[in-house]
Amino acid sequence: MGNGKTYYVSARGNDNNDGLTKETPIKTVKKVNQLALEPGDTIAFRGGDTFTGTTLTIKTSGTEDNPITICAYDNENARPKLLAQKMTGITFTNVSNLVIRDLEIIVNGQERVSQSTPPATIGIVGTYNTTAGHDNIYIVNNLVYGSATTSSSGIRITSNLAWADRPQNILENVHIKNNEVHSLGIAGIFVDGWLTDINKMNSDPKVYGKVYINENTVYKVAQIPIYEECCHDSEMNRNLVYDSAMGINGNAWLSIGQTGIMALGCEDTDIKYNVVYNIENANLHFDGMGIDIDWNTNRINVQYNHVYDCAGSGIGTMANVNCFIRNNRIESNECKGNQHGQIHLTDYTNRYQVVKDNMHVVSNLLIEDNLIINDLKNESHLGATENGGDSSLWEGNIFQNNHLISKTASNDMWVNISEAVAWYKFAGNKYYKADTSKFMVFETTPADKINDGAIPYAGGGWSDWQKRDVGATYEKLEGKSLSGIKNITASYVDGKVVLSWDKVAGDLWHYNVYLTDGTEKTSYLNMLGEAFEEKFEFAFDAKGEYYLIVEPESNQGVYAKQTKVKITLN
Repeated sequence: MGNGKTYYVSARGNDNNDGLTKETPIKTVKKVNQLALEPGDTIAFRGGDTFTGTTLTIKTSGTEDNPITICAYDNENARPKLLAQKMTGITFTNVSNLVIRDLEIIVNGQERVSQSTPPATIGIVGTYNTTAGHDNIYIVNNLVYGSATTSSSGIRITSNLAWADRPQNILENVHIKNNEVHSLGIAGIFVDGWLTDINKMNSDPKVYGKVYINENTVYKVAQIPIYEECCHDSEMNRNLVYDSAMGINGNAWLSIGQTGIMALGCEDTDIKYNVVYNIENANLHFDGMGIDIDWNTNRINVQYNHVYDCAGSGIGTMANVNCFIRNNRIESNECKGNQHGQIHLTDYTNRYQVVKDNMHVVSNLLIEDNLIINDLKNESHLGATENGGDSSLWEGNIFQNNHLISKTASNDMWVNISEAVAWYKFAGNKYYKADTSKFMVFETTPADKINDGAIPYAGGGWSDWQKRDVGATYEKLEGKSLSGIKNITASYVDGKVVLSWDKVAGDLWHYNVYLTDGTEKTSYLNMLGEAFEEKFEFAFDAKGEYYLIVEPESNQGVYAKQTKVKITLN
């Protein structure tokens, strides 16, 4: 809580009270909206109580040292509940230095609405309609959910400025962290902008800066669980996203994208350490990707994610430049509709007049060090299609050092690249299948478009592909085992904990390293990274007791026994 006044709100209170003590709480959100808040003030709702009837509206900014705080008190057993019945739960406009935490917001939208102008029934929404800079919004540890009615969403940051205003950095330093969001009809957690001019949306990544959507759990959202639009230097990291994009009653009512996590019109943004699974395509027969680097994006880094069992591709891209897909585990996605690979690329985009011409293709994309597991007949590990863009602008795309596992008995396609698409480089990829007698790739890049030293693929099977994918190997899939780690030690050097151990025996690819509390299971959500040597360094932010876990992984994606190390920093 800040250094100002604390106003207590309880269902047992009275609006004639001053609200300044727990013994004299006010009762209603309507009364809260009448308070003359000042920087440092706190509005505290009593845990276990339910508040309804009015949107909580915040119009006052705090300062960096004294924010306005909306939170709970006496909530050891239950959060306070704000019921958003066909209205927003909490709204704030042109506000800086605001904290919203530890609340339960129940969103009940309308059942039937217009597809063209859906009303916004949202748990928490911040709107910015001035070009002046705002900063420091914290939405942390809230539970936001509904009944999946068509017009409901969870947490939103938006702008209703027009293109003519050319808004840039209207809001910076946004932290949407550790929230649980579920059972909603449109979107879970999202940042968007310029909704007054739909033809110029997504066209400038400088509207918002330093937006961090991290460590949230989002599920059962009918369209799209998490996305950022028009953001730069931002993150969507360590989120658990699942069972979404299934539409309402099995059908989409509004096509705003159907994917687990998406970056749209963004640049310099990380999508890391997420677990995404069971994302559908809302019966629209397109998309359904686990993670989507969408159009008009630049320098998006998709790394250390586990994506599986999605209706479309595991990771899809649309019309972007200078992006990265690396160190991900991508497996058993269904490749339905317009998605024809565990990783699938296309240049499809609406040709907004304000989007640069070179942003209507995929160029300079690095796909590296991923484990890609395919178990579908007639689909590929990597697919790329030209779809209305300028195919002459496809250039610089690299697919190297990936490990491709085929679990089909049939002769499936490893790589399927459209004839219109030029692909610059394949190198050092490892292919594994139980039956290595056949090898199928469709790839037709001419010699003047490929990297030096490679020879265009002549379609003659593995021997010809090895000349195109220089340094590649094709081996029998047989689940080769690894030994466990021995002689692991920990030291503290120059402010970092340094782990070292003996090299394991067997078909080693790398070591996965995780940070846990000693009881939680390991996953990509608590992964720290990969080590390709027998050493790993990590700097902790605070003193305390930590558990580091090291796990060998084979070239064929098989995990070996984990080794746990307890670290105590005094």
